[in-house]
Amino acid sequence: MAEVKLENVKKSFGEVTVIEHLDLTIGSGELAVLVGPSGCGKSTTLRMIAGLEEITEGTLSIGGRVVNHVPPKDRDIAMVFQSYALYPHMTIFKNLAFGLMLRKTPAAEIHSRVNDVAQMLGLEKLLDRKPKQLSGGQRQRVAMGRAIVRRPKVFLFDEPLSNLDAKLRAQMRREIARLHREKGTTMIYVTHDQVEAMTLADVIVVMHRGRIMQQGSPLELFDRPANRFVAEFIGSPQMNILHVTAVASGDGLALEADGFSLPAPGGFRLERGQRVLLGVRPADVMMLGADRSEEVAACEGEVDVSEPMGAEALSAVTTPVGSVVVREPGHGSVALGDRVRLGFPADRLHLFDGETEVSLREEES
Repeated sequence: MAEVKLENVKKSFGEVTVIEHLDLTIGSGELAVLVGPSGCGKSTTLRMIAGLEEITEGTLSIGGRVVNHVPPKDRDIAMVFQSYALYPHMTIFKNLAFGLMLRKTPAAEIHSRVNDVAQMLGLEKLLDRKPKQLSGGQRQRVAMGRAIVRRPKVFLFDEPLSNLDAKLRAQMRREIARLHREKGTTMIYVTHDQVEAMTLADVIVVMHRGRIMQQGSPLELFDRPANRFVAEFIGSPQMNILHVTAVASGDGLALEADGFSLPAPGGFRLERGQRVLLGVRPADVMMLGADRSEEVAACEGEVDVSEPMGAEALSAVTTPVGSVVVREPGHGSVALGDRVRLGFPADRLHLFDGETEVSLREEES
């Protein structure tokens, strides 16, 4: 295990800067997921850690050792790529053993390590086959096994599941999570899929345009996003964002827009006249029937999209303040074209500044 630390790291390609002033520490034994949209810099960051891209400025250390100018083969890392990158002419055994053979590992130890890894990943009956005789999921397990057999200080995963179908992705996520539990090795995993990030990570690092937007545990990012970008990126379906204004209401403030009114929740820094982005997750929006008190309804609208999904139902409601997605358990309570009233529970709301898009939540003491 080893700590990975990037200090004030910058990466430029000619005059174009893609990573600027990146400070990131991944603790020894952590599984950290770098997540963000295409072009955010997550794969470039991983490639700098691997030594496949030079660092323009700053310092990278692995296990307390500065490795800026250390060749990839001497960094004691192992990388699993999006493409399986297997040797097609070699058997699965030789694919797994090749790295050890290059390091002149004794034959008995090679056989022992390969057999242990093959048993761990369910490959023991496939060792005599060639890669073309394996399914996509089996080939991905071989690629993982080739990394595991080296027993590195750090594992690097570069979108390793993106070529697999949904069933195999779920299966391989469980394999990677189990591998981390059993080995306890530091892992850095890059993906654009926030579901992978939420289910795998000890710590998630959300990136956008070469910068870290927020870093923390999956539930911390889900429950307390630092800004609008993180709020919309983490969670599926994504958070509803409505444009409102803080106005005086009695002794306090209310959040209002055309056809929308809601008492301002506590715990946020608000000023009268402030433009605010109101965020609420689809599962937290309440469909209010005619028997519910008018005071709890923030707005009304019409259901223009209904998506029954078996265990849950998604509905898109057109309101004066914008479209609101509602997630209900079971088959849902509304149908296409229904007029509905929506409620927003105060303890599940997120407020962001209308200009900076930074969270207005008061800091906990």
